[in-house]
Formats: sequence, structure tokens, C-alpha cells
Amino acid sequence: MPTYEYHCLACNQDFEAYHGMNEPAPYCPACGGAVKQRLSAPAIHGYKARGREAAMQSLQDENPRTCGCGRPRGCHSH
Repeated sequence: MPTYEYHCLACNQDFEAYHGMNEPAPYCPACGGAVKQRLSAPAIHGYKARGREAAMQSLQDENPRTCGCGRPRGCHSH
């Protein structure tokens, strides 16, 4: 179930709520006021997260041996 971040317009409290994508926004748990959904970064888990780390590392290397594809000279011929 997705995690959403909200900000209460009445008492300025920030909180997280777990609910389905098609469910309406909750009310503030502290005061019952109306809330606005906050923009938050998605969580990255598993294989794609490790792939991103490898790609970022190859960009930081001064003399990268590959372009990230694993081939000795990369996937491009220069």
C-alpha cells in the first residue's frame, strides 16, 4: 500500500498515511482539519536501486572501463 505525506492546513502538522491510490485524502490525526498532500520522492528498492548505484559509480570513475553494460569496452565503438 502506498505511503503518502500530508500537511495539515489548520495546525501545520506533517504526517504520513497509508492508503490505496483511489482513496480520498485523510483528515489530520491531530486536529481533524483538512490536509494537502505533499510532494515526496518515491522509494527505490531492490535490483533497480543497485543498478543505479553502479551507473553512478561508473560516472564518477576517472577512467571507466565500461559504460555500465559490463562489456570490456562498453557498448559503443569509438
